[in-house]
Amino acid sequence: MRLTLILLLPCLLLAGSFDADGDGICDTQGMVADSNNDGSFDGPGISAPQDRPSDSLTLTQVWTSGQVLNNQWDACCGYFDDDSLLDILGHHWNPNVLHVFESDGAGGYSHVWEQTDSLPPGSYCTVTAGDPDDDGKLELLGGEVSTLGKVVIFENVADDSWGQPYCGIRMQGERIRTVRVADTDRDDINEVIVVTGDATAGGKVAIFEHTGPPGVHAYTKIYEYTTVSYLFQAEVGDADNDGYPEILLGVGGMHGFPMNIRRIVYDPGTHTYSHHMFTSTVIGLPVAPIACRFDSAQGNLLVVGSSGDQDGQVQVFRYTSVDTFKPVWTSSMTTPGNVIAVAPAPFAGFSRPLFFCAPFGGAVYGFAKDDTGFHCVSYTNPGTGAAIRSIDYGFDVRDELILAESAPADYISVYRRDVTGAVAELTVVPNLVPLRVTPNPARTGTAVSLQLTANGPAALTVFDVSGRRVLSQVVRSSPFILHTSLLPAAGVYVVMVKTRSGTATARLVLAD
Repeated sequence: MRLTLILLLPCLLLAGSFDADGDGICDTQGMVADSNNDGSFDGPGISAPQDRPSDSLTLTQVWTSGQVLNNQWDACCGYFDDDSLLDILGHHWNPNVLHVFESDGAGGYSHVWEQTDSLPPGSYCTVTAGDPDDDGKLELLGGEVSTLGKVVIFENVADDSWGQPYCGIRMQGERIRTVRVADTDRDDINEVIVVTGDATAGGKVAIFEHTGPPGVHAYTKIYEYTTVSYLFQAEVGDADNDGYPEILLGVGGMHGFPMNIRRIVYDPGTHTYSHHMFTSTVIGLPVAPIACRFDSAQGNLLVVGSSGDQDGQVQVFRYTSVDTFKPVWTSSMTTPGNVIAVAPAPFAGFSRPLFFCAPFGGAVYGFAKDDTGFHCVSYTNPGTGAAIRSIDYGFDVRDELILAESAPADYISVYRRDVTGAVAELTVVPNLVPLRVTPNPARTGTAVSLQLTANGPAALTVFDVSGRRVLSQVVRSSPFILHTSLLPAAGVYVVMVKTRSGTATARLVLAD
């Protein structure tokens, strides 16, 4: 049975139902593509000239999960408990079991937790960590890809320990492709975003908002979008730079269709969500979309992998006006297979902003931004022949690039920069400005913005005046939002943020 799944996976990505023009009707398969991105349709076999990847950033594999896992479609990292050691979350395909690996503080990782609760038969396809119940602690979430369609949430109960799962969020009869946790409407209440997709039955986006008190898993569906297109992936990010994160949808499918950029957008004026779509001149269905900032002048850019062509590419867009994205860069090189994973990775000691992408063929490419666009500066090939399904970035003793590889590799691997002949990252300590907290003083029930000079994951801890820790959570970028509703009462608090480059603190005064 497992062999059958392996053989079908490329077919599911390259064949399915698609609504290219958004009219609710499935369209026929295109027979041509613009593989050299000159604006004209090309015949079969035409491809762009290849860039030669530079060796200016070399990554070395330093750890793998070994034989513990099975068919990794997703993985993520963060500070999942209170010990300030980087954790990695992975899954076993069938039966559905979550696993946590934790840094040993010396550059390696140990297997510290395995889900032991008996759950109905099924297979995890997506995992994430977040705080869906607004209690200030990170929960582990797994999305199940069989027709049971359940989201499983595990609560952190102690160091390296997660308790009895909650399974109340269901998409019965749906195959869950992505689960994410975010506050997309900025009301200080988190939502669970669930994206389902099937190659023949189309897909859905459902938003469940936390409706119970902090620490109680109670959720209400507040929005649902249905399409005949095959929704393959999704991420959350502010691609239009309006301060409200959107749900960015990736569509799997056949070649020849224009890149329709699909987003679920929150309107603060009407307090409603709606589906938006922009059709660009670029050919290749979008997969693995992310919104990230490469410099302060441009704001967030939208980076999208190309799916559905024989060879993959990466596209970068800038939001210019209502529902309009301008293509600003296309990789002149093509990759062997669809680009199905993209992630930013701000490596310390490297002077230019970076993002990494992985095609279906199993290699990893790193692109760095300069004044003329992006250039390939890194190429890594694990040599397993497995598709790299997800990329995440974190830092432990040094920067980590975490890759999840599906069959036949079936493991999570960690890569670090080879610093031979380069500046060691441990010695790079940029000058941090003081942690800025605004507004300060603040009032209970409001949101406080915290800002550092450096982007990237960080561990946030809040202490009261007696030195007691009252809140710990991971933050993914700067600036970020601290929900004061998570703090126990009015008073004086110390906010501490631990980053790769050091620790910054600030005092927060909270009034009734």
